[in-house]
Amino acid sequence: MMRQVVVILLLIGLVPGKIEAENEPLDLISAIKIALENNRDLQYKAHYDLKIATSNYQAALADYRLQSNLTTSASRTGQKTFDSSKTVKKSKGTDYDSSLSWNWKLPTPLGSEFNPFARIDLARTDSEPTEDATTSDKKYTLDLSTGFEWKQPLWPSQVRAGHASLIQAKANYDIARLSYRQVREELILNAITSYYQLISQENQVKLAREELKLTRDLLALSQARLEADQIARLDLMQVKVQASSDEAELIGAENLFKNSKLVFCRLLDLPINSKILIPEETLVEPTIFSSLAGLSKEAAFEESLKDRIDLKGQQINIDLAGLSLDISESENKPALTFAGNHKWKNDKKKLEDIDREMDREWEVSAVLNFPLLDGGLTRENVKAAKLTLKKAK
Repeated sequence: MMRQVVVILLLIGLVPGKIEAENEPLDLISAIKIALENNRDLQYKAHYDLKIATSNYQAALADYRLQSNLTTSASRTGQKTFDSSKTVKKSKGTDYDSSLSWNWKLPTPLGSEFNPFARIDLARTDSEPTEDATTSDKKYTLDLSTGFEWKQPLWPSQVRAGHASLIQAKANYDIARLSYRQVREELILNAITSYYQLISQENQVKLAREELKLTRDLLALSQARLEADQIARLDLMQVKVQASSDEAELIGAENLFKNSKLVFCRLLDLPINSKILIPEETLVEPTIFSSLAGLSKEAAFEESLKDRIDLKGQQINIDLAGLSLDISESENKPALTFAGNHKWKNDKKKLEDIDREMDREWEVSAVLNFPLLDGGLTRENVKAAKLTLKKAK
């Protein structure tokens, strides 16, 4: 069945989706095309849910891409001091600072996170003359730094919950994509069902009219034979009863056809009074469902479980619930962080005097954090997460 739906989807792109004229016959593929174009659940809710989930996933991916920042600033400072002889000294200055930085967060195995960074700072400080000085002072400062931060979870639940935001965004995107696909395929199947239901009811109306026509012809013949004393009046009454029954069946068939047309127009979002013409040769299209012929009950059951959108979506929900449980269990567990940096610094009065002989400084640190008390918050979060996982399963 899924293969046939895929074939239908491919054919849809080749057929125009609008009825060109009121008297133009409407084939099945065109009907499906119109339904897909006009359905509000597909075009708005499912469509925008998918777009939102896609944007959220791309936003989560952006957090793991190379990032850079340029900052410039200017500040005015003033200072007033007293020396041992109570002499007042005043000074003023202007700082111009520019910095360019890079940062790149990388997801690594075992739930760890490696974050290298680099930074360039160039500053100029203009010191105005004080009361006991005659010349101004200008100084340039160049700072170069590079380093890293590596966060390594120690607990199994922390490892499984590593990069949870990216995993959750990807799962939500998959759910939205499957939901959109499910709405689309259900709409196609409903359009197929409604289309053939309309054909069936139209054929029932035709058959009822033919039956009524034959009964009325028989009634006219019986009336003539009664006048010729060839049949009894009871036989004529039986034909009249049959004619009344056929009229009732025709009225019932016409009402069912009107209801089927109403459902079909609503499904395609067409005006209720639209004139729907079915091609004369379209009584049944066995090629669409030919692969289902001779399918046993067991084989049909196995086929129905393949590529089931709702089952895939539910499995993703179970995985998300398990991830939430891991996040809750990791909240009060120890965490290890390694950090290191290396800095170069040079102060000169002229920018061109800055050379390669720069002051250097490096630092490496390891921090192990042990959460102690949280008022029972983690315990309650874990309890709620376990219940959510059970509910999903």
